[in-house]
Amino acid sequence: MAYDGDCDDADDEGMDDPVILRGLLQCCSIFAFFTVRYVLDVLLTVPVVQAMSHRAVRILHGGWNAACCAPLASVALLYLTGSLDSGWLGLFARVLLRACILRALFATLLDDSVVVFSLRKRHIWVPLGWLVTFTRVSSGRMAPQGIWRGGYHRFLCRAMPWVLRAYLFWATWPTPFTSRSYAVFEASTPHAPFDRPNPDGYAPPSPPEMCSSYTGFQVPCEELERVRAFNSRIMPTMRDANYRAIRKAMNDHGFAAHIWHVGHAIPDSSKKSTRNEEDFGWNLFAQHAVDNLKLGHCLVSCAEARHMGAHHVQCSASKDCVQSLSRTNGRWW
Repeated sequence: MAYDGDCDDADDEGMDDPVILRGLLQCCSIFAFFTVRYVLDVLLTVPVVQAMSHRAVRILHGGWNAACCAPLASVALLYLTGSLDSGWLGLFARVLLRACILRALFATLLDDSVVVFSLRKRHIWVPLGWLVTFTRVSSGRMAPQGIWRGGYHRFLCRAMPWVLRAYLFWATWPTPFTSRSYAVFEASTPHAPFDRPNPDGYAPPSPPEMCSSYTGFQVPCEELERVRAFNSRIMPTMRDANYRAIRKAMNDHGFAAHIWHVGHAIPDSSKKSTRNEEDFGWNLFAQHAVDNLKLGHCLVSCAEARHMGAHHVQCSASKDCVQSLSRTNGRWW
């Protein structure tokens, strides 16, 4: 594609035809491709960029050949991660729904009657042709011809690569002013604001009071009290709720999933499903992530249940690890 500034034959080439959505997307893709390649050509060299593109094509080709194993790999991955809880029928329904949505989307993109406002082909193809020719001449991929041999076109082709290189050099060069300003700010800022009087009478907020989980991990006391209230007041009303409902209730109460887990008082028989007998509210409670990991496959102790306010769950009075009800010799709550 070359642009020499002559558009007298644009009408004969259908440049006044309306632009359809598919054509606009094609222009955006071409614009992005030539812009990225031009930046790489300027910052690197044309042979290096070509070698990189050839290697990328080979990698994509190998990935395409390996895609024949994708169905088997996806089924194995779903099985290992336990995402088949809803059954094959539910999985098939979700896949079918997504396929229908993608089909409707592609049908819209391929529809020739979808016109983009009042745009004409000359409005996007002429500037795009100028851009493509500029990137090819300026990067050295094509010898200058026509109007590109002189004038401001030639000057622009020679100046723009150095503008990009200078900008990259300026953007990556460390600025001593910023470091010096930060050092001055650090020197002028008191490091112990709570020990020094404030002339304006403003007292900085004090740090939150810290408590600990059952195993000693520090958590804010206010958050721990909210978890205890959730276990003692909300959980007894959700004895028949499943694992997902408990997790949703904890999220609604502001308990982050990476800090507060849905703990099992009696260890569940299988991690592949969340619909086992032990995966309901009578056996679940909000538990700190560290405590959950340290508990492992043991029954929760009565001391931990009291500490977390989980009075609705069964617990072990023994100090040793008890892994099943049949091995429990202590009393139960």
